[in-house]
Amino acid sequence: MNEEQDGYVRMTDHPNLYNMALTMIKQKGFEVFLYPYPEDHESDMLGKFIAKKGNKCFDAEDPLRLLGMINIW
Repeated sequence: MNEEQDGYVRMTDHPNLYNMALTMIKQKGFEVFLYPYPEDHESDMLGKFIAKKGNKCFDAEDPLRLLGMINIW
């Protein structure tokens, strides 16, 4: 299948997209913070990502979810 000719696109949720998502969130004027989970937290996630802009605050477990929530809003 020739991807360029048929317009086929595939993107998979992966941590290698986190930096791009964080950059896009910052370009929208948000400040981004990471509040790490305690060492004994059951999740293997880094912590909670928070995006703030004025009186708007969004939080998610990864930057892709955070960007998605901001875009939905």
